[in-house]
Amino acid sequence: MLAGEADLTISIGAVAPQQQQATTYWASAHPIKDYVRVDDSVSIYYEVHGLPPGGSLEQAQHLPKVVMIMGLACGCSAWQWQLQDLVQQHQLTPDYTAPNSRNPSAHGGHPADSPHQMHQQQQLCAWSAEEQGSLKQRQWQQEQLQQLQQELARQQMLVCVMDNRGMGLSSCPQDSAAYSTSIMARDVLAVMDQLRWDKAHVLGFSMGGMIAQCLAVAAPSRIASLTLLSTSAGGWQIVPTHSWSGLKTALRMMTARSAEDAADATLRFHFRRRTLKAYLPQWAARRQDLLRREYLTAAGAPLQPPHGFKGQAAACWRHSLSAKEAAGIAAAGFPVLVVHGRSDKLASPANAEALARRLQAPCVLLPGAHFIVRECAGQINMLLSNLVWGRQHIMAADNTPYLDPSPSLLKAWKQLDAQSCACGVPAAAAAAAAAAGVGAAGQQAGVLAVACAAAAAAGPASANRKVITRIPRKPAPASSTQQQLVDTITSPDDTDANTTQAAAQPQLPQEFSNSADASSSSSSSSSGSSFRWLEHWYPVHVEAMADPARPHAVTLLGKQLVLWRDGRGQWQCMQDACPHRLAPLSEGRIEADGTLQCSYHGWRFDSSGRCTDIPQALDAKAKAVACASSRSCVTAYPTRQQYGLIWVWPSAGPAAAQQAAAAHLPVSQKLQEAWAAGNSPTWYRRLLPYSWDILVENLSDPSHLPFSHHRLFPGLTRAAGGPMPFSAVDIPAGDSPEARAARPKYAMAHQAPLAAFEYPAGFTAGGVVAYTPPCAVVYEGKGSFVQTELLAVPSGPGQALVFTAGVSSAAKVQGGDVLKALLTNPKQVPMLLMRMKMARAPTYQSHLRSNKLFDQDGAFLHMQDVELARRGRGSWAKEYYSPVSCDSAIIAGRRWADAALQQPLNPADPSSPTAAAAFTLTKPPAQRATKQQINDRMNQHTKHCSILGDAAAKEVEQFVYVEYSHADNH
Repeated sequence: MLAGEADLTISIGAVAPQQQQATTYWASAHPIKDYVRVDDSVSIYYEVHGLPPGGSLEQAQHLPKVVMIMGLACGCSAWQWQLQDLVQQHQLTPDYTAPNSRNPSAHGGHPADSPHQMHQQQQLCAWSAEEQGSLKQRQWQQEQLQQLQQELARQQMLVCVMDNRGMGLSSCPQDSAAYSTSIMARDVLAVMDQLRWDKAHVLGFSMGGMIAQCLAVAAPSRIASLTLLSTSAGGWQIVPTHSWSGLKTALRMMTARSAEDAADATLRFHFRRRTLKAYLPQWAARRQDLLRREYLTAAGAPLQPPHGFKGQAAACWRHSLSAKEAAGIAAAGFPVLVVHGRSDKLASPANAEALARRLQAPCVLLPGAHFIVRECAGQINMLLSNLVWGRQHIMAADNTPYLDPSPSLLKAWKQLDAQSCACGVPAAAAAAAAAAGVGAAGQQAGVLAVACAAAAAAGPASANRKVITRIPRKPAPASSTQQQLVDTITSPDDTDANTTQAAAQPQLPQEFSNSADASSSSSSSSSGSSFRWLEHWYPVHVEAMADPARPHAVTLLGKQLVLWRDGRGQWQCMQDACPHRLAPLSEGRIEADGTLQCSYHGWRFDSSGRCTDIPQALDAKAKAVACASSRSCVTAYPTRQQYGLIWVWPSAGPAAAQQAAAAHLPVSQKLQEAWAAGNSPTWYRRLLPYSWDILVENLSDPSHLPFSHHRLFPGLTRAAGGPMPFSAVDIPAGDSPEARAARPKYAMAHQAPLAAFEYPAGFTAGGVVAYTPPCAVVYEGKGSFVQTELLAVPSGPGQALVFTAGVSSAAKVQGGDVLKALLTNPKQVPMLLMRMKMARAPTYQSHLRSNKLFDQDGAFLHMQDVELARRGRGSWAKEYYSPVSCDSAIIAGRRWADAALQQPLNPADPSSPTAAAAFTLTKPPAQRATKQQINDRMNQHTKHCSILGDAAAKEVEQFVYVEYSHADNH
């Protein structure tokens, strides 16, 4: 439609009547061609096919009648694949030879001469050589052929096709107000009135389907059945916002430099990739090569007037089918059928299914793209035949013959090739010069959208000349790798980690040493020596990923916990040990009443951790006494569900619950605003095989991206790596209203970052990286509408949880935004298309991309963690050599972690281990892990992610383990 339906007829424009007559090539013996006067300035051209030889229209009034309405920028000749089946005279003979798919000379010189006839005769006339020798068999064959001829004679129909106003031989009003789908529906009624057809089966394709909807609303008594092909309810639905590939194809068509480029882009709209890539031995070519030549042969036909295209496009845009009108069609009593291509890049199949539901009609999805009147012609013709004759057919049809070049086109090609060889003229030039002679063969598929766009912009002078736009390609703006990391919901890469002794700490350059102090908050998190690990919220799972039907084992700060959803739909967290025999409750079951049952002996616990059932108790009194004992209870921790995550407060008791209720979640202001505006982020979660401090280092280091993630995104290559001087960002600390108001949106409202540094443009557009202990790392890209939110959660020794999300405050991109940017600011188009692609891509695809990113870092981060444990975590200042300023964020974080990791995990408990002992690797493992163990996607991510569903089954190897080697990534 607006972006791509313009490619539905290759000849756009006024075709002289004598030329139209000379180029009619479908199998209709005596078509009627006439005009109907709609008003003083508009006449509509139409044709009626299916009249028997020597018969008149009056004599054929008893036959079923079909009206076919074509789409935007399409002439009536585009219905040729339906007409050659539905109205031809079938002549069957016993000695008929079935066509050979490998011999184009079979059956009248070409396999496409009569597809429907071939299908019917193949069913009845295929017998073996031995059977042909049997007289009885031949007699039976004669009887069957006679019956089939009689049946076909009874199944003739009249088919009316027409050029919509603004196209072909119909009038083309200058004023856009003269175009609307309701006005064009009145044109169809005028044609039916002149033909004296009281009722007809109506078939509408694309824009024609919109016209058919208006016709059914305006005159339901004139409709025998309604078939809607590749259409929608209008408005925004005509823009291909559902398909990243569709938008990319539309952009490629509009910026095509040559007719060949435009033809290839148009073919991608019309046909499935599988159809185009099919190799045809009989032609020694791919299907795409044959179709491209058809399109190029037809590119020289007269153009549709630009005001005609604009008027039809405006009619599509203004069309809208209201709920009341849809209900009226559904209640009218005639059969309605919606047919669509599963791979349609132009009109969304989801919109077709929604339209079918509104019309209370069946929706048939065929294996084709937008131009199903050709790609699925056999099935379309069978469906229409069913509606007309009220039959039930098996949906089996061979669509291949309809995709082959027609005999008239082959004849034209032969002439062109001979002309080219004799005169030395290039074949493409000869094709354009002889396009007028090809005629209707050039109207088979549709106009190149690039030619339509050029004609629409060129004005009336270009109405009858060939126009091929040659828009110079502007260099794409340098892609921001940071923005791509944001959009793909990934996290940065690898970095070393170490704890430092104060006397041996490397010193930050002067310009950075002040900033770390200046940006420090007065809160407890800004000072590692006073940090309390148990008095903060930590995310442990993603709501959309966690399966509510079973309990989940999680590890937080070295504690083994169980996460489960109770009968009220609230997620709860308890110690993962049954008080009976310390069996893990994460291996238990969630009962119908919402309690958690231990699978070992059946003890059950409610959301507060209280034991509610002990099956082994002798009687009710003994059970009540045992359940009332504090020893039968499980320690429960406060939980919270917000911003798409499940949060846990890792200390228990009434005081802890009160403190947790008053505490803030460690998310940025931008995430909070986006969530309030309905732009909820898509989170990714993975349990990584290295310690929390290593992960924080990795997430805070943008300088490693071009090396660790070479070629992960366009423009992200080793060659792009280089100097990255950091400059400190001064962010006000404190809890005063002034300080809170002055903090940027990437910071938290209640707490300033420990360190924030601005990095310059290079392989990225530049931006800011900020770290707020203990978990939050944020990347704000310069000029970007999205920021990357990263959360590093201390899990256990040699393990850390990571959560990543792209946070956007911008409105969802629509197709109209892309088209507007294309006309006003083309530099915005790549980013808009990327945003649309990411918004519409299945979630599991973003998980695959994030899996790959963490795989790339996994091996050397795990080995770094092991090596640091071997040398001593407190020796990082001695072991690290950091002479570059881009390590500033890492050094600032290490200074804080030195003190914080030495604090007892629970200061109230004298026997409590230090944080370092609880969740960092202090001793190297006895055996080195393999890469398969390090990048074990199944156990680290997939089995904890319920949203993967069938995707994991279809691409299971990508969710389990993928081998990655930096040495092979050139």
